[in-house]
Amino acid sequence: MKLEINTKELIQGLSKALGAIKRKATLPIIENVLLEITKENVVFTGTDLEITSKVTMEHPNEEEGSYMIDATKLKEILLKLPDVTITLNFNDTSMDIISFNGDFVLPLMGDPQDFPKIENKDGILTEITTTTDLASMFFGAAKDFVGTDELRPVMNGVCMDIKKNKLFIVSTNAHMLLKLETPIKVEVEDNTFLIPSKGAYLISKMKKDNECVFSFSEKNVYVKSNNEYYIIRLTEGKYPNYNSIIPSSSNITIQINKEKLYNAIDMISLVGNASSNMQILDLEKDKLSVNAINLDANSQGNVVIEDGLVYDGDEKFKIGFNSKFMNTILGNITHENVEINFQDQTKAIIIYPMAENETIKKALFLQMPMLITD
Repeated sequence: MKLEINTKELIQGLSKALGAIKRKATLPIIENVLLEITKENVVFTGTDLEITSKVTMEHPNEEEGSYMIDATKLKEILLKLPDVTITLNFNDTSMDIISFNGDFVLPLMGDPQDFPKIENKDGILTEITTTTDLASMFFGAAKDFVGTDELRPVMNGVCMDIKKNKLFIVSTNAHMLLKLETPIKVEVEDNTFLIPSKGAYLISKMKKDNECVFSFSEKNVYVKSNNEYYIIRLTEGKYPNYNSIIPSSSNITIQINKEKLYNAIDMISLVGNASSNMQILDLEKDKLSVNAINLDANSQGNVVIEDGLVYDGDEKFKIGFNSKFMNTILGNITHENVEINFQDQTKAIIIYPMAENETIKKALFLQMPMLITD
């Protein structure tokens, strides 16, 4: 059996399938990728039994066959080669990789018949159609806000909350939160689905400029986009009431250049407390100061921002915050300016991008404050 294929195409297919597998799996065969060659396509499938990634590439072939391959090792070899056509020759126990300037041999990794069968898409409760651009943008941002606490698995992923024909994408680690929303064009019932962080990452990497369909059953979400297909086991449990920590109003609102605020926080981090990452925003008319004191290292710093700040109030205000979380938020905003809303020193800080696009304008970033002690 012989397959002639471009190295770039092969790397793309292998990378997508590898995103689903994990090393040291309980079932050894799923540490590898199933490569299926048909008359019309080359298909790459990887799974860890919780998430399955299947990528189909149009590629006419004279012969057909299925093989279990060490995709990690094959990808490492391909990355050393230029963008050229290579030949894969398969026999009973091994795969020969023939390039323009060298040959390699890798063993086959088992019987394809032992690879787990892909679940059928049945019992669909809800189906949502969107674009891969929007899905990639939403999940790409949301994955940076998920929790990592094994005792709270529902927070270790992304919540897809359907309410009144709107889709809300929410993720939080209890210190910061992201809430995105977009309208749903067809009428669907209210429901909530929890996507694990690994699945969110795969969704964020889907190829853009395609339609994307999310089909939800009781246990899985099936994500289909052109030549990419993912089956993701949903996380069980009830997601926290995220709206309860979002202040209903604000007493102080400022507008500020995002880059200047990010750089000020980054600079103060050099002298601040690396354990707590605590800094203080000190606001007065026409001036915002970012400062921190590190008593353990006997260091401190203060950066003043005047240009690029809009604050029409006269009230002085200060609030403590975690610099690492704040710059994670600012780093996920691509627009020049942001609006920041404060209620008081104990309530969450709310940040909005100042964008013209309605979907992006409604993106809500939240950070819980830190207690200021004298």
